[in-house]
Amino acid sequence: MRDTSSNEAQWVQYPYCISLCVLTLRRTSAPQLIRPGQSRVLAGLPFLFISLFCGWWGFPFGLLYTPLCIIGVLSGGEVVGGVGIPGAAGAANEGCTRCGSLDVVFALGLSRCRACGHRSG
Repeated sequence: MRDTSSNEAQWVQYPYCISLCVLTLRRTSAPQLIRPGQSRVLAGLPFLFISLFCGWWGFPFGLLYTPLCIIGVLSGGEVVGGVGIPGAAGAANEGCTRCGSLDVVFALGLSRCRACGHRSG
């Protein structure tokens, strides 16, 4: 695993693969917040299972992409930033304005706190 000795929270993305006969989609997850002491591999298990059960069925790319996605998850995913979200500026890096939690999900210019449910945008 890469950089597991960090003492700060990290944003990590995990690869996954979904196949339907001749169509194979290789994607990455939304950034997942991994706190100090939390296992990056365990946090990626849902994406591992998606690839295991849904990735093999496409020919030929399902057979190629699925092992790559499994290896990506088992290696701890890809770190895309420390505390805060990569590319976000200002108050978004400070966490939720209501409760102060750093566990905030960002999508399409909007944010939602996982701790208290507060939405901002």
